Amino acid sequence: MKKKNFYLAAAFVSSLIFTKTHGGKSGFKHFRAFLRNGAAVGACTECSGFVARRLIEPLLVMQKEFPEGFDILEAGAGFGPVTRHIVSHLRPQDRLFLVELGKEACDYLKDEYADKFDNIELYQGYVQDWELPKNSRLKIIVSTIPLLVHPTASHPIKIIPSTSLVPFLHL
Repeated sequence: MKKKNFYLAAAFVSSLIFTKTHGGKSGFKHFRAFLRNGAAVGACTECSGFVARRLIEPLLVMQKEFPEGFDILEAGAGFGPVTRHIVSHLRPQDRLFLVELGKEACDYLKDEYADKFDNIELYQGYVQDWELPKNSRLKIIVSTIPLLVHPTASHPIKIIPSTSLVPFLHL
């Protein structure tokens, strides 16, 4: 077996294991999207439930500090391994913006979240092109790596003041 085929097989098995053991619903979809466009998807498996729970810990703290609600941006939501955990803690007064580049992932996010919740908005495209709504109360930006940088963007990714950037947790 060639080395490349071995790694692809290992990644496929890994995606199935994560789906089965970490409560993910979309491991195979994620792996298939990776095979189609690995540069845009970035990782062959979705992040685990453990990582997703660690990424949203600041959300739980912020909810105590802002009982009136606030906005969350998930940049590069993919097939929703982190989104699932955010939504499980999302209050009616909070708002979640999902930004995703991939069409297949956006279709999944639309069906699973954006169409079912009034306080979840979905944008398909590069995060650099997404416009922060005028009435936004953005406090948290959640993103796992890699965040694909638009090669023709006229402006870099802006970190909005008074927000907490939640980076990928390296284990």
